Amino acid sequence: MPHYILKPRPERDFYIDWSTVVDRPADWGSREMLSAELDGRSAAPERFDRADETGTSSLVGELGWGAEEIVVHNIEGGPVVVRRVDLEAFCGSLNYDDPAHPYDPALARPWMPEED
Repeated sequence: MPHYILKPRPERDFYIDWSTVVDRPADWGSREMLSAELDGRSAAPERFDRADETGTSSLVGELGWGAEEIVVHNIEGGPVVVRRVDLEAFCGSLNYDDPAHPYDPALARPWMPEED
């Protein structure tokens, strides 16, 4: 699966395996935990190092430190916008198995297509 490693906040040991197929978090946790979950080149230390430096493992800087808000797609209720500083809490609230309550609504707002 194509994906980036995002680091929402530079001072925290928290990373997100961001799926570029569905544009949403696929997994998350500390560097150690996420490294164990990912396989092969996906867990390469240089990808985490790049996320530490730029906020993203993307070679072109997509979803890096400059992205203060991130659109989460393919989630019940439609795309939502989450502030970068709230991504860790948002991930902690995610429950893809409960379509009636997939995330904490206090951590997101509806995305409007004209925002792109």
